[in-house]
Parts: sequence; structure tokens; C-alpha cells
Amino acid sequence: MLITWFMASQMALSPVEADRWEPAGIPALTYRSDLGLGLGILGATTRFRSDCQPFCWRALVLLQGVFRLDPEGLVVPTRNAIVFVDVPRWTRPEWRLMVAAADYDEQEVGYSGIGTRGRFGASAPVETYRWHRRLAGFKLRQRLRGEALAKTGFTDAYVGTEFGWNQLQFTADSKLALDARADSNDDSDDAAFLSRQIGVLSDHADGLINGGIIIDRRDHEFTPQRGSIHELSARLGRAGGQGVWGNIFVESAGFWSLMPNRLVLAARGLVDHVVGPIPLYRRSEMSGLIPSQGIAGAEGVRGLPAYGEMGKTKLLFNGELRLRLLDHRLVRQRLSWRAVFFSDVGRAFTDLHDSGVGRRALDGRWWHFLWGLGAGVRLRWGEAFVLRLDGAVSPLENSKGVYFGADHLF
Repeated sequence: MLITWFMASQMALSPVEADRWEPAGIPALTYRSDLGLGLGILGATTRFRSDCQPFCWRALVLLQGVFRLDPEGLVVPTRNAIVFVDVPRWTRPEWRLMVAAADYDEQEVGYSGIGTRGRFGASAPVETYRWHRRLAGFKLRQRLRGEALAKTGFTDAYVGTEFGWNQLQFTADSKLALDARADSNDDSDDAAFLSRQIGVLSDHADGLINGGIIIDRRDHEFTPQRGSIHELSARLGRAGGQGVWGNIFVESAGFWSLMPNRLVLAARGLVDHVVGPIPLYRRSEMSGLIPSQGIAGAEGVRGLPAYGEMGKTKLLFNGELRLRLLDHRLVRQRLSWRAVFFSDVGRAFTDLHDSGVGRRALDGRWWHFLWGLGAGVRLRWGEAFVLRLDGAVSPLENSKGVYFGADHLF
């Protein structure tokens, strides 16, 4: 059996038509043990032709609510509606257009105070706050080096913008409310420190512009076996009446085939650094072409609760072993099952440009990183759709998490 399994791994997948549609639609079942069970609809349609690579266009639609059973009954802390369209050959020269519109209603965004290894201010119940946000934006991506239809070996640049309207609500006795009152009712150094760190809390508009460079040497966009991808990007934004903030993001990922068509080692490292009054709801965010949630949780150090690590500077390292198990067809659909074993390390720093953080010892020693490890399952449906299920623990923090969603972590 082992010899047969190894020989089969050396064979390519059965050929598919170059001119085809790949629709994929499933109930949007996501699960994050720190947030709840997501129920909704996720649909994706990808158009392939021989004259456009990696595809002609791809559209995704997500309608979802997150449900959790609390002692007081069933609650719905999150409701999301997202439309995303990716058109690699939008017009000539080869611009790649990405357009998104979304409506987020997050009722359980965490705030436990300013600081990562220590918390500033009076102790108070660590209650969540509500963030309702409507946004729209686009990005244009241009091929700089490499053939227009090349699947790999190219360099792209992108530029884009985003606009949103935000409403924040928090209870009168929460930690955020106490910090906000200390900010507004006092003219001390502590109050000034809080004012710099918390930022705008009233209803407000925000916007940003961003741009970056991507150097892609992977052999496949969705399930690479070898190669690398590197990204450097910057953002400038403003929220409400606050000043302008800036962001630099650097990410590098590599893929090495340890056993051809069977076992892959994947690793990623990134640095995300912000200067200026970034709004509170972006403190956990990591930027790039497609921004991610942050250091803690499903898109960073798995095993940690979401929003558990927030700051203006973030470091993250992920390592994965990806093992291809089985390929088969079901109702004319091509399915491929993989196992993943991973370890994540990362941390955030509150604000490296504010001396008040170090003076108050809020970030501890620089080497106080957070750690998570675990295993998961991947299902590649067709060529451009990946489902993932991960289970993780964070031994040093005595926490654990289970996550189900779409796409590889990187």
C-alpha cells in the first residue's frame, strides 16, 4: 500500500479542459471557537480559458451570521455580507482589478486596555464593544515583469483605495468606556497618553490609499509546492478628525517540495508597522494586498483568542508541513484532500514611537512572543477553491482554538 501510494503521488492530476467554468457553492459553515459558529452561504465562480492566466475572472459572495449559545440564550454577535470580484485581465496593459464591497456588524470586538503584556489604567470588566462598518474599495494590479499570461515568475505592483463609515458602541461600565472618560476628563500625562492611543470613538468616516509590490515565484497560486512570494506595501489613512497615519508591511513566504507531489514545507514571516493615530478597530489588522485579522486567532497564531494581541507593530512567523493524501472525483468535481501540521509564533507591540508605553512597561520584554501549534485538514475543490479545518493549542497561554474556513493561511 505504501509503495502504491508513493507511486501515485508522482503522477499528475488527470487533464482538464482549458476552457471551462468552475462553480463552487456551499453553506458558509465557519467555526472559530473564540467567536462562534458561522452559518450562511458562500459561492465562488471561476472562469478559465487558455488565453488568460491564472484565470479570466473569479467572483465570491458571502452572506453569513455567527451564532453562539450563551447562558442568556442564542446570540448573533457577527453579521457579514461581502462581494469580491477578481479580474486578472481587466484591460490592456494587463491590469488586474479587484473590487470589494462589504457590510460588517461585529458586536464582540475585544478591548482589554492599552498594552500587550501589561494593561494601563484602572481594572474593569473586559467587555466587548460593537463595531458596525460599511465599506467599499478597489485595487488595480499591474504586471511589471514576466509575461502577461505567466502563472509564475512575475513581479506585480498594485494601488488601491478604501472608504468606510463606522459606528462604535460600548457599555458605560466597560474598560473602553472607563478609558475614554479618563481621556476626556483629565489633562494629566496619563490622559494624554490614552488620547493618543485610543483615537476616535464617535461615528465617523475613514479612508485610505495603499500600494505595493508583489514578487511571485510560486508554481501554483492556490496550492504551491515550490517557489516563493514576497510583498512590500504601504498605506496612508485618516479616520474622523484624527491625523494621518501610515503603515509599512513586509511579508515573505517560501515553499519547498520534500516529496514530489506529496509533501511540502511552507514558511512565512511578516512585519507590520504603523505610525500615527490609527483607529482602534485597525489595531489588530495586518495589511497587504488582502488585509488579515491580526496576530491572534485564525489568521495569525492559531490557538489564541481573536483580538487578544493588538498593537501598532506586529511580528509573525508560520511554519506548515502540507501532506497530500488523496485525489478523487465526486459528481464530476475534482477533489484533493491534504493534511497540515503547523507551528505559529508572533507578537504585537503597542506603539514603538510612544515613550509612554516603555515608561509604563506595557509590552514587557521584546522576546515575550506567543506560540501556537496544531494540525488541520485541507480540501482543494477544483483548482481555485480551498477549504481548511485547523485545531490548535497555545501551550504558554493555556488556550486552544478550532477554525474552519476558506483558503490556506498563506
